[in-house]
Amino acid sequence: MSIWIYRGSESDSARVRQLVACSSCIYCSAALETLHNEKGQSTDSIRLCRVCGWWYLSRGYREGESVSGYLGMGTLCELDFQKDSAAIVEIRTHLAARYEERFSIDPFVFEEVVASVYRDLGYSTWVTGRHSDGGIDILLSGPEDTRIGVQVKRYKNAIKVEQIRSLVGALVLKGITKGIFVTTSTFQSGARTSTQLAAIRGCAVELVDAEKFFSVLGMVQRSIFRSADDPMAPWNQGRVNVVLNFHESRPVEPDDPPYMFP
Repeated sequence: MSIWIYRGSESDSARVRQLVACSSCIYCSAALETLHNEKGQSTDSIRLCRVCGWWYLSRGYREGESVSGYLGMGTLCELDFQKDSAAIVEIRTHLAARYEERFSIDPFVFEEVVASVYRDLGYSTWVTGRHSDGGIDILLSGPEDTRIGVQVKRYKNAIKVEQIRSLVGALVLKGITKGIFVTTSTFQSGARTSTQLAAIRGCAVELVDAEKFFSVLGMVQRSIFRSADDPMAPWNQGRVNVVLNFHESRPVEPDDPPYMFP
């Protein structure tokens, strides 16, 4: 199942014009990248979000002094976070667009999401949460045999200082000198002081709150669709629903830039 479908449900031309005038993604607010592809008498101009994958396509055709074409765009569909069969990459992409839905994810599935993000950052990962590994949900292995213990809390309430101290204790018992505490919420006041004291005693703990994790998630997101003619891109697979046609007559010069929807 792909979380991107092409319903073409937006039929209000004024609404469509408003959407395609955006310079940032309507779902996750990331800046849009522009891709062009010349194909004979037609030109594809795609505006693409590298974070969550939303896109819209303007396909223009030139015939003499006339320009015609159509517009299509990707639309999010709903994803059942509780199903283990849902691919982690799909959940990550959905979260990049609708991060407020992070509290709907099964806690164990969210641990897998966090592990996948750190895997993309270059770590080897092992999710231990289902094995009750003393409060350490994920083990990371980095350069020079660096080991990091990660605790993940899919919480709405702020993380208490006592919970950070509990992670420090678990790290000490495992002989691990570095930890990361990832939460979908925030940390109570005093949390930074606790990590500073732990660092003095040789156990460094990084605090990653909801805002910081969302930033990292965006950083490691999509690297696909690097060009407009990518055969795997949805706009090249014949599944673009036309939501608005356009036609105009105007002088067309040989050195005109690729046609963009007005």
